Amino acid sequence: MTVSVSPQRSVLFDQGLAQLDAVARSGEPAWLSELRQPAVLRYREQGLPHARQEAWRVTPLGPTLATPFGLAAPAREQELVLSRVQALLGPPRGQRAVIVNGRARLGAESRHGPWHVGTLADSLAGSTERGALCRYLGQEAPLSDGFVALNQALFSDAVWAVLPRGQAPAEPLELVVVSVADDRAVVSYPRVLLVVEQEARARVVETHMAFADGQSCLCAPVAEVVVEPGAVLDHARILDGSARAHSVGLVAVRQGAGSRYGSLVTTLGGQLSRLDLRVLLEGPGAECSLDGLYVADGGELVDHHTSIEHAQPRCTSLEHYRGIVSDRARSVFDGTIVVRRDAQKTSARQENRNLVLSDEATVHTKPHLEIDADDVTCSHGATIGQISADELYYLRARGIEPEVGRALLTQAFARELMERVLPPWVGPNATGRVLGKLPLGDRLEGLS
Repeated sequence: MTVSVSPQRSVLFDQGLAQLDAVARSGEPAWLSELRQPAVLRYREQGLPHARQEAWRVTPLGPTLATPFGLAAPAREQELVLSRVQALLGPPRGQRAVIVNGRARLGAESRHGPWHVGTLADSLAGSTERGALCRYLGQEAPLSDGFVALNQALFSDAVWAVLPRGQAPAEPLELVVVSVADDRAVVSYPRVLLVVEQEARARVVETHMAFADGQSCLCAPVAEVVVEPGAVLDHARILDGSARAHSVGLVAVRQGAGSRYGSLVTTLGGQLSRLDLRVLLEGPGAECSLDGLYVADGGELVDHHTSIEHAQPRCTSLEHYRGIVSDRARSVFDGTIVVRRDAQKTSARQENRNLVLSDEATVHTKPHLEIDADDVTCSHGATIGQISADELYYLRARGIEPEVGRALLTQAFARELMERVLPPWVGPNATGRVLGKLPLGDRLEGLS
């Protein structure tokens, strides 16, 4: 017997349907309309995620779905937004693309460099080649839930960047995704496509931030990443959360034979900050490493769902996520490693460690393996702990106050992974932003 489940209804769902109707009448080119149609159908049939779905069982969406988000218009004072971005991140070190409320802004430096960078608007206007868009856009990201479907159906612009074969830029490509809420709650659907061609070596820094002073904002970004055979990509993703910011994002990665992909994720709170990271090791001998650090306090919710699929032999994956949760905050980690029948000689290791700083904080962790091959080396594990009383006593016996001792031990827990997820090339201000979220971080920032 087939059970029919009605789509999850909310203000966001109903507004999404109205927005889909508007897009259907917009007269877009045929190739773009064909890309949107499966997403429109997926959204109409299944709607938004809900707690009866395993992937969303412990991720409450009530405050997000109850908020009357409207589709974001171009930010009013764009130059002011760009100046705030530069004040936070510093001037561009190489090529930089900024996406504000789902619409791309490319400076002069972004169009001249080793990366070929363009936008959907450029391609529709015929001013740039749209080959990368037609070949890859919408092909890597599965329509896994209603947020992804809404993005594919409604994105108004996209940034694409292709690094040609054999190139190895000295400076990273910077992508900055900004949500701006003026006088009403807004939702935006940024779209990014990254392609690293054969034997190229790349670094990308992707920063997400929200300027939501009076109203809430929801950002539902999708990034599609292709790492061709023999290529190397180190991909840092930093999310600066805020009390009024909701983010539900997807990063979908496909790797060719002998390629290497390093994911460096830093999530600093937010009312809701969820990232789904999916990596497909499609070619033999591909390697990936997924490192993540998340910090949540107040009433924030941070959620990381990762999936690594070993589809071919002799692939390697290493995953290490670490979280610090305090006050009434909640964290979720759900990590899956899938080893297909043909993926013999797989090596996969997964670990999630959590430090809980209050009795009211909640941590959900679920690392798991799905293995169909027999010649593999795989392991997974998770820990949830608090500050050790013995360590606090040791510090207090040496004249360190309990509050400072807790802060030192918390920072020590974070430091090991900080050095991996925030290497120097990510930027000079990133470490300070993490320490600012930790207890007494401003007082202890100079400690090593």
